[in-house]
Amino acid sequence: MPCANSCGNSEIKYKGDGSQVLYTFPFKYMAQSDVGVDIYNESTRLWVNADDPIWKGEYKWSFANATTIEFEKAPPAPTLADTDYNIKIYRCTDIDPLIAQFNPGSAIRARDLNDNFEQLQLAIIEGRCQIPDWLYDYLEDEYWDKFDDVITYDEQINDPSAKVDDDHIFTAKAIAARHDAYVQDAKPAALPVEQEGKIWNDTDDLQDYFWDSTGKTWVSFTKTGPSGPAGPFGPPGKVIIADNPPMQYPAVGDIKPRPLESGDMWWDSNRVLLYVYYTDNNSSQWVAVSKTGPKGDDGKPGPQGPSSYTFIDPLALSGSTVTFEIDNLLTI
Repeated sequence: MPCANSCGNSEIKYKGDGSQVLYTFPFKYMAQSDVGVDIYNESTRLWVNADDPIWKGEYKWSFANATTIEFEKAPPAPTLADTDYNIKIYRCTDIDPLIAQFNPGSAIRARDLNDNFEQLQLAIIEGRCQIPDWLYDYLEDEYWDKFDDVITYDEQINDPSAKVDDDHIFTAKAIAARHDAYVQDAKPAALPVEQEGKIWNDTDDLQDYFWDSTGKTWVSFTKTGPSGPAGPFGPPGKVIIADNPPMQYPAVGDIKPRPLESGDMWWDSNRVLLYVYYTDNNSSQWVAVSKTGPKGDDGKPGPQGPSSYTFIDPLALSGSTVTFEIDNLLTI
């Protein structure tokens, strides 16, 4: 079953009438210093200790007996129609230090243990009462009496520029709609009142902006510094021209030869092909980048020679003159 949480075990409230000065209380306490008196402040709607300087000594009180406090001047009746009580007598048990302190070797008496446990018990009862009390007052003042000031999702969507102030609260869906970022290339359309803290993700320039309600403008929060001076030009590139694959990159001006690096180029002047030096996980090699077309068809056969001829042995004709025709083009 749920634990009891009755404030009657640690406080009692009264309504002043401007004439009564004696007020009794039913709860027990361990020391008179644990008993306090609060007066309801109607302007702030909060309970304030009767000894607080805000009252300027108007509500001085003392113990008339063990269970009765007495005001020097009778508290007035509340003026607000919704105020049922304006006097609260309560207990706030001091737990530091505990009543009994135990040291190594000292005797432990049942009375001392009971006093300590009772001290803690009273403090726990007060806590169960006071926390819901102040929490209830806070929620009532901050939220429950503002039900008519709640902005719904539909209201936020239909009129996103309305009610942007501290006097209104938003439902969870309305808050999401209110603060969802713009994600688009173009600058968001101007609204009469843009939502404070709105973010725009510029997908064109890849920058982020937030809405500055003071300057009425989008402010980039990309952390970039000013542009630095232009650096010097690098050395001119050099394509190695050779018949055979190079084994190193040759000297260029004052730069000495160096080992080949991925990205170096070689123009094969023998086969008229361009290569790039490429390094993968296992090896380094020259890779041809020239794209060759498909193999063409065989060409037509050339013209035929004479269909018949007579072989003559030149050695047998030594000292003689021999004349013969080859396809009627040449005479010897």
